[in-house]
Amino acid sequence: MNPPGTTALIMMVDDTPANLSVLSDLLSARGFKISVAEDGESALEQLQYVRPDLILLDVLMPRLDGFTTCRRLKERPETREIPVIFMTALTDTVEKVKGFELGAVDYITKPFQQEEVLARVNAHLGLQQLKDASRRARRGSSASSIAPWTRSSRSMMQAASFSSTPPPSGCSAARPRRRSAGLASDSSPKPCAGC
Repeated sequence: MNPPGTTALIMMVDDTPANLSVLSDLLSARGFKISVAEDGESALEQLQYVRPDLILLDVLMPRLDGFTTCRRLKERPETREIPVIFMTALTDTVEKVKGFELGAVDYITKPFQQEEVLARVNAHLGLQQLKDASRRARRGSSASSIAPWTRSSRSMMQAASFSSTPPPSGCSAARPRRRSAGLASDSSPKPCAGC
């Protein structure tokens, strides 16, 4: 995946050169980087070397269809989180549900409507950026960017009596605690400079 603020890389997988040409022209004109594969096997091979931010995947292809390709993508830890949007002329609900069950995030119907393609691509890239930021925050890699939030949330939690952690070492104040199983809450807090 590309770091936030950089141009997104979109992999297009389709066995019809005309579809690839239309999508490539549309997306590259909007500033996206493009990677192209003409079948599922080629896409899986390319994914050993490139990490797109999103994959546009045709459903009906020879040798390895889109459903099988998507299943294999979602089985691999290194490609599992890449959003997949299926491209298809199929309108059968059963086929669409099958794609969602395999891990696709959306469908684009053929023939393509440019505004729809751009709207869906942008929406899912935005969602993916939020997911990535959330993962980084949970791992602590962006501790400095969440530090102000942590300080303000700590004071909100104290006010709401949801804190389950003891006060800082050396602090004479006891944070208010929720009553449970007949235990009384702590006496009135006396804040220290660190609280």
